[in-house]
Amino acid sequence: MKKKKKEIIFSCPFCGSKTVEVIRTNENACWIRCHLCGGEAESHKSRTVAIKKWNRRKLPTPATHVVDIDKIYFPELTSKCKEAHHG
Repeated sequence: MKKKKKEIIFSCPFCGSKTVEVIRTNENACWIRCHLCGGEAESHKSRTVAIKKWNRRKLPTPATHVVDIDKIYFPELTSKCKEAHHG
């Protein structure tokens, strides 16, 4: 069995908040948003790419609290998208 790689999502590059949200509205739109200031990164259909887009403007500390709206409201899409993008 393949070991799952831990996701690291950095704190907000705009305000420094360590609470961020992973948001998905459909299978083609996933993005990261700061829970405090509302700063966002571009959306992407891949959760992994959306996180990379957020992290490219990183501060040196990882977020300590991730509100995973993606998995809460769209668990079936999350697993479908992972299968589609990680084969």
